[in-house]
Amino acid sequence: PECPLLCALSWKEADTPMSFTHPAMTGLKAPLESFHDASEGNLQEIAELFAAMSGQFLPPEILCQLMGVEPGGGQGVPCASKEQLLRGIEAALDDGDTAEKYAPIIEAQTSGLAGRRELARKKEAYEMSEKMALDLEKRLLEQMKGDGDLKEHTAKARSVHDAWRQSGQDLADSSLFPSVVMGPMVLAFDRILAVAHATVLTPAEREGMGLTPTDDPVSFLLTKMEKHRASTGGAVARAQAERVAWIANEVTGTPISVETLSNEEVLGRVDADTAAGVKEAAFQDKVEKVLNDVSLGTSDDRVKVVEGMLASAVAAGASKAGAADGYAGCVLTACVAALSAERGGAAEGGAADAVRQVRRKIGDRFFRKKWLPLESNPDIFNALGAQLGLPPHVCFHEVFGLDPDLLAMVPSPSSAVLVCFPLTDSYKAKASSTETLGSVDGLYFMRQTIPNACGTVGLIHAFANLAG
Repeated sequence: PECPLLCALSWKEADTPMSFTHPAMTGLKAPLESFHDASEGNLQEIAELFAAMSGQFLPPEILCQLMGVEPGGGQGVPCASKEQLLRGIEAALDDGDTAEKYAPIIEAQTSGLAGRRELARKKEAYEMSEKMALDLEKRLLEQMKGDGDLKEHTAKARSVHDAWRQSGQDLADSSLFPSVVMGPMVLAFDRILAVAHATVLTPAEREGMGLTPTDDPVSFLLTKMEKHRASTGGAVARAQAERVAWIANEVTGTPISVETLSNEEVLGRVDADTAAGVKEAAFQDKVEKVLNDVSLGTSDDRVKVVEGMLASAVAAGASKAGAADGYAGCVLTACVAALSAERGGAAEGGAADAVRQVRRKIGDRFFRKKWLPLESNPDIFNALGAQLGLPPHVCFHEVFGLDPDLLAMVPSPSSAVLVCFPLTDSYKAKASSTETLGSVDGLYFMRQTIPNACGTVGLIHAFANLAG
């Protein structure tokens, strides 16, 4: 019996013309409707419109809440109806805003839509030739060889490796491997290699590919070069292997042959044997025992023990496959991971996936259960506030100082002030008493008992004590 009533109400509302409370909306309605027709309600393009009008980018959560749009939830970019766009803009307008101020901005965003979409189509349609991919591979290597910042980075890592080799220690002891002592990121060659892609293109090449000066070319190039790099035995794949072998040697002083990195059969055996060793029930049980054994020391101590176990398993897998022995096996496996990252990702269930699962256990045991500190940043507080249900008309702004001119930049009225400051002994002594707080009628107060949660507690205090 309730369905006909709901349908009738919906039909009646659809036929009722929209009315606005803000006077500027009379002049903004037509250009906003034109923008919606051109953008088809695409939320990303609406976000760019809000940024152009306000001078600051609104987080997706805030934007959705402002317009009453359900977030996509991983199902693609959500869209807003024409009414939702109009209501969202009206909610964001200040009392003194006028149509004359914002109509030209909206019209400029509308006229620029066609150009931006044409560039997007151009990027999507671009097909990279094998010749171009090979030329880029050679340029990437030459650029990396001449990069002063990269030389400084690799020299530091290389000095640690050289000191380890000259220390007289047992070089077969995996607990002493540089990737354990320094941390596994020292062998994250894929991160270093990705950075080089950002500056390898000329302005003319960027324009021909549909990239604007503000576009990030890294993911674009990785995608467009993927098929040539994945063509094993080809010239591009070999040039890629040469580049990866070079950076591995620069960082670790471990020569890895291009022939080995080009031999798919050998690399397949390394991957399979390493994955089998890491996935063994006995290995997994030992990992669990180490992570939970407080007699081994702090969490950092136990993490290093597990990293040593992983290094030993990786080295054993490479040795069993007949590809490399000892620490060289770890370096080889890191090279394979870098190759895979540029060729579309490692196969599910392989060595990289098995190692990742163990490191996820480390994260679950020691890191993800801790409270993460919040950066003192209005955008972050707005995004978190939206998730907690903060009303869309309330948001955080930066306070640049306490001088009258600087305070005048903060919209009013202000409901709360969040301050980040060091805790001194005198402050702690005053804060030990809650008598003053308890005397304020209607004030909500909670004590912080969790480390790093000061920003979250401050947000809750501001939220819980809003008027109304």
